[in-house]
Amino acid sequence: MTPNPNPHSAPGPDPDPEPEPDFDGFSSSLSPESGGRTALRMERRLAHPPQRVWDAITQPAHLARWFPSEVSVDLRPGGEIGFHFPGDPGPGPGMTGKVTDADEPRLFAFTWGEDHLRWEITPDGEGGSRLSLVHTFGDRFGAASFASGWQICVTALGQLLAGGPVDVERDTGGTLHEAYLARFGELTRGRVEETADECASSASSYGPPRRSGPN
Repeated sequence: MTPNPNPHSAPGPDPDPEPEPDFDGFSSSLSPESGGRTALRMERRLAHPPQRVWDAITQPAHLARWFPSEVSVDLRPGGEIGFHFPGDPGPGPGMTGKVTDADEPRLFAFTWGEDHLRWEITPDGEGGSRLSLVHTFGDRFGAASFASGWQICVTALGQLLAGGPVDVERDTGGTLHEAYLARFGELTRGRVEETADECASSASSYGPPRRSGPN
């Protein structure tokens, strides 16, 4: 699949419906977007100031400890971002995208294949932050895999910020994935669609599924 030519640099999707409380301090919601796409919104409060959170989500050395892949990034709008997964051949990234927004320490957004990820940091309480992710993608039935994967990743991010070892439990039994299927009840209600792209995503035990977007 080729990257989406639309960089999605405009403000993020309509925030309605508001994310609802889920698991371990996370909240989440799904909303439809134009062109048959879906936006997953996830939020979590972190007990660390915005600048520390910004560094952890933009600096490759930090990203390597919690993000689904190693990352190289030219941190400016229009700059290239590369994703290198274990087993990818060659020294270069296995996939690339474009940075669409880089407003330190508030907003970092980029394309990943046909997907778009928007990370927004806002001050929350004394010395804390609220981290919001809006992940926009085409395969709405992948939403539970994405949500469970991102929860695991952001949990690892929280451990990194706390200064301890990064040691998160993988969703090997699919318990978290099933919980998000129940949370997003619309995913279990079938519907018939004609689509030119029948590529299906597979669940991952750590991070969102590897397809046109994250692994």
